[in-house]
Amino acid sequence: MRGNVCPLPVNVNVIQLHSILRMARIPGNVNEYAPRVRRKEDGMFRPAAVLAVGLLLSVPALLRAQDASSGTIAGVVRDQGGAVLPGVTVEASSPALIERTRSVVTDGEGRYRLVDLRSGSYTVVFSLQGFRTMRREGIDLTTGFVATVNADLGVGEIAETITVTGRGPTR
Repeated sequence: MRGNVCPLPVNVNVIQLHSILRMARIPGNVNEYAPRVRRKEDGMFRPAAVLAVGLLLSVPALLRAQDASSGTIAGVVRDQGGAVLPGVTVEASSPALIERTRSVVTDGEGRYRLVDLRSGSYTVVFSLQGFRTMRREGIDLTTGFVATVNADLGVGEIAETITVTGRGPTR
């Protein structure tokens, strides 16, 4: 007698049979039969991430290199009551500058910063309409030095200039 020993025909699902056999074995590791997914992060850094970190780390060095070959004048401008003054024009002039005068305007917190200035003696002028103009002279700037020059502007007089032009009567 060849063939089935059982007189009834039996349908066997091979996939289920393999699953049952696999479950019957006791694995040494629970994850032995779990599929292994390899991540990029396991052993290899992403090139874009390495580049981004390198750039972020090099920015402070570049800024220090710029300060090492030049100087900076920075500060805060306030009124006599101590309130910050935004919109003040700050002009630094020196024979050491190629353009002779460099100017900036204070930000919303009254701060200003004149960067990349050559070594030399500077005069700084602070001006804002409705306030007295303030002038600070003899600010010696050296390479890599940040000179802090704060200013307190007093209220000025309001002056109006009226110009009248006309011609005399013609005959």
